[in-house]
Amino acid sequence: MAGEDRQLVLDLALALRERVLPSLGSVAGRSVVGEGAGGDVTFAVDEIAEAFLEEFVALRAPRTAFYSEDRGLVSVDDAVDVLIVDPIDGTRPAMAGLESACVAVALAPLGDGAPTMGDVSVGCVVEIKSGDWYLGVRGSGVTSSRPVRLSACVDVGRMF
Repeated sequence: MAGEDRQLVLDLALALRERVLPSLGSVAGRSVVGEGAGGDVTFAVDEIAEAFLEEFVALRAPRTAFYSEDRGLVSVDDAVDVLIVDPIDGTRPAMAGLESACVAVALAPLGDGAPTMGDVSVGCVVEIKSGDWYLGVRGSGVTSSRPVRLSACVDVGRMF
């Protein structure tokens, strides 16, 4: 199952990136269309991503719930897992066409309906602008579209 879960998370993250990429920096994508379950402003591009997310899960993982910033928890009666998805992490920078935006997807067993970070089995981040991706699978490390290595820099002040 781990291989299927890994592929589901990666495919969803990459597909969401493809769906939102054309709207980055566009005037149409910036229009405000409401407020999400998490209280943040919902932009038109968010609605595009959320609609795609719902379609993807229904088609590829019908026994999987999903939780997103705009919709909250969307579940089916027989859900066993939950996808935690932020289709555009950094919507405002994305709308400005900046590079600091990504798609974030994680998978965890739904259990009692309150999974924690400790329950996550697969997680993926895809940089929207570049398309680079990083996928972590519990107990299997990280695979990515480019090499991952620790920086030799130990000066925390260099982050600022």
